[in-house]
Amino acid sequence: MNKFIKAKEALILIALKIKKIPDIIVGILLLFGFFILVGFVGELYRANSLIFYILWLTIPIGITIFQNSKKSHHISKRTSKWIRTIAIVLTVGISFCIFAHYNHIENNIGYQNIKGYHSEYYPDVDDYGRPIVGVNIYTNHWLGRFVLWVFAWGFFTLCFAIPIITWKQCTKIYERIPEDAQHSGCN
Repeated sequence: MNKFIKAKEALILIALKIKKIPDIIVGILLLFGFFILVGFVGELYRANSLIFYILWLTIPIGITIFQNSKKSHHISKRTSKWIRTIAIVLTVGISFCIFAHYNHIENNIGYQNIKGYHSEYYPDVDDYGRPIVGVNIYTNHWLGRFVLWVFAWGFFTLCFAIPIITWKQCTKIYERIPEDAQHSGCN
């Protein structure tokens, strides 16, 4: 019985120390963990990329809907910070994955939607002499290439805009909660 009490006290001390860790450090650790997970299970992203795209787009939409609902008033500031940290880690992590695999996305869209689309990969070297892989895109008409160019800029803009929108919506939820709010069941 004594061992259980000591173990419980040790867990309580660990939990109290974890609560004192700044959210930015927790976010960095979660983002690092996300990249390790994607690194070990890189095929998970490629095989289920549609799920990642849907999650990436629905996180800011879900946060906005939650922010405008009455339920957002019933959480504590600490819970709001954790929601913000997890939402930002997910959107930033998925944005990096999408950014890194853009050629795959462009090829899928090009082959399915643009007549005469063809991509050609060739070995090249950068300014420092390191080997890289270059790509040339070909289409039957200049308009197809222009549509891909506009799509690329829109997609890259979303890679930065979605985490920013998520941050702003989560911050609105956090700022709405009074400092002295007492919520039962929330830490």
